Amino acid sequence: IRITNPTASAITVHFFQYSDFDLGGTPLGDNAVISVNPFTGLFGTADQWEGAISFSESVHTPGANFAEVGISPATFVKLTDGVPDNLNNFVGPAAGNVTWAFQWNFTIAANDSVLISKDKYLTSTVIPEPSVLALISVGLLGGVLRRRRG
Repeated sequence: IRITNPTASAITVHFFQYSDFDLGGTPLGDNAVISVNPFTGLFGTADQWEGAISFSESVHTPGANFAEVGISPATFVKLTDGVPDNLNNFVGPAAGNVTWAFQWNFTIAANDSVLISKDKYLTSTVIPEPSVLALISVGLLGGVLRRRRG
């Protein structure tokens, strides 16, 4: 993410990234946590998961000045109510209909820009349906019984 100041004067920017994912198709079973870099004190990774599905976003540079894990819609309301706010730095864990956000505060020099570098990862472990598990179990049981007879 590049934020550019095309003016002839320095500007102060408060940039927010808000995330509200419903992993697994349901909002109530999610969990979330944000980590803090112990060397810089800045916020760097948000992890959200529900069962076998997980989402992770890592901020490489620069770390966020503030962060917040919340239950929907609390953080969204804070960011859209027209009142200037900083995120509350609650990093979780939280469970339920979770949301999370990062906040960066910059002073950008005239005709300059800042760059936020991040990665996002979505992983899922395939869990067979119960009918598939039952079929596999019957097949294994048949193989065991056949060995005992043979």
